[in-house]
Amino acid sequence: MKMKTKIVEMRKIKILIVENESLVAKDIQKSLDSLGYSATVVPEGKKALQKIEQDQPDLVLMDIVLRGEMDGIETSRRIRSRWDIPIVYITAYSDEKTVQAAKITEPYGYILKPIDEKELQVIVELTLYKHATERKFRERHDKLSRFLGPASDTFCLLDSSFRVIEINGTGQKNWAAKKKGVKPKSIFDLILNFSPSDRKRWRDKLSETVNSGEHFFEHAVPVSSKVGDKIIDVNAFKAGDGIGLIITDITAQVQAEQALRQSEDRYRMLVENMNEGILVISDSGCITYINDKFLKAHGYGSEEVIGHAVSEFVDEGSLRTVQEQISKQKPGRNETYELVWKKKDGGKTTAFVSQTPIYEKGKFKGSIAVLTDITERRLVEEELSRSREQLRNLSRHLQSIREDESKRIAREIHDELGQALTALKMDLSWLSARLPENLPTRKILIEKTKSMSSLIDKTIQTVQKISAELRPGLLDDLGLIPAIEWQAQEFQERTGIECGLELESESLELDADLSTALFRVFQEALTNIGRHARARRINVRLKQRSEKLELQVSDDGIGIPEKAIYAAESLGLMGMRERLMPFGGELNISGDSNLGTTLTISLPFRGRK
Repeated sequence: MKMKTKIVEMRKIKILIVENESLVAKDIQKSLDSLGYSATVVPEGKKALQKIEQDQPDLVLMDIVLRGEMDGIETSRRIRSRWDIPIVYITAYSDEKTVQAAKITEPYGYILKPIDEKELQVIVELTLYKHATERKFRERHDKLSRFLGPASDTFCLLDSSFRVIEINGTGQKNWAAKKKGVKPKSIFDLILNFSPSDRKRWRDKLSETVNSGEHFFEHAVPVSSKVGDKIIDVNAFKAGDGIGLIITDITAQVQAEQALRQSEDRYRMLVENMNEGILVISDSGCITYINDKFLKAHGYGSEEVIGHAVSEFVDEGSLRTVQEQISKQKPGRNETYELVWKKKDGGKTTAFVSQTPIYEKGKFKGSIAVLTDITERRLVEEELSRSREQLRNLSRHLQSIREDESKRIAREIHDELGQALTALKMDLSWLSARLPENLPTRKILIEKTKSMSSLIDKTIQTVQKISAELRPGLLDDLGLIPAIEWQAQEFQERTGIECGLELESESLELDADLSTALFRVFQEALTNIGRHARARRINVRLKQRSEKLELQVSDDGIGIPEKAIYAAESLGLMGMRERLMPFGGELNISGDSNLGTTLTISLPFRGRK
């Protein structure tokens, strides 16, 4: 098996010769070619710049004295400003003035004319080696600077006299230390507020580090600098003949810790003085923390509660609630409930609880509960509820009395006054029939009796109307649906507003009180329409759905304003709700401007179809 050998051709080092004396230039080129270099000649500065742009040579041999727009020194200055290429001057002059002018461009060396080939070889090789070494050093330095420069810590190198000979970008910024162009400063010139004793102690420690190589560290050292006061951690170690320092600015961390402690103190003071109870409960249901204010309000000391189960301090009725709420807890979910908390003296308080679970890495660890004493509020609510119930009972009683009284008055008006008027009409008819034929005023008297009879008929109709308005006999005799039909017909005749009826059930056997309440609400709805709606038509629907009865009255009027639905002065609507409340009924009203109003009554159906 034949092996193929790959031959790598080494790149020739390119050298640019800038020389306007052609014989000297050719002589140098010949010598360099013989030494294995690739040499090129240009006679002036301008062409040199163009050639460098094109070929990027590894070295430039520059004649100091050139003809043309630029001499060798100016050409070198321009090369140095644009490229990292070493320059060696060729000159026949060695006077001090020329050398000083050339130094500005930082040349790597000089070759005096006439040029010796051996000397040329040495100066070229040394220049190329020196430039390569410097480039490697710069690359390593740049890498280190890129690594350490943006670091949040200050990295600096001190000599054995504690002068700063190298410092990274963070250090320059934090301590106002410039890297170049100034005399090295002592570390004690950067860190300003050392007392004499502190300065001596630090000098001793740094000297010990230089001499023995012993590392030392100090935490939270308060210092000051030109850019302000700081708190630092200092890490010192031996580095060659000097000292390496790593300075960590922990000012923000210390301030944050101080702020956190202050915040914790404020929070603790706030929690301890809250009227609410703050409890921390473990996953096993034991109390691990409770604030003092709540403890004192209930007569306990912390040792009597901390470490004990919550179940020891709630009454039996609340225990199951607490256990259920704890079992339901999920991450991020807040549970609210009420419990009764036992006082040490045997008393009890009602508390509203807001409980939030504590989870760590997905595992339930307990909960935080905030207990608000609502005992007084509950007593007030109960008293208010009793008062409202008493008022409703009184209202129902008064309505019942009014309905009974209306029924009695309606019956008496209908029976007594109606019968009397009927008898009066009969007597008047009898009297008219017995007037003598020869009576001169007989004709006048007959006309008068007819007029009186007509008046009696109108009075009877008025009596019947008053009796029906007080208590429609249809409601008691035939039930709710005929009463609604009669009332709708009467409303249509009286107002001219067309009434459409859609009664799905022809007869309903309802409780008498319920029938009365529904009829009165229906009457009030028609009254409101007649007064306010400016409607042309109303629709009445009565439907039964399973265990629910629904009565709906809608009109095509101007619509009720939303604010009027629950306005305090809307006494008619308030009365409707009060009439329905004893039967578990609900009254819903909706209206749109110029689209009418819909009143819906729904209540449990307690009758039999």
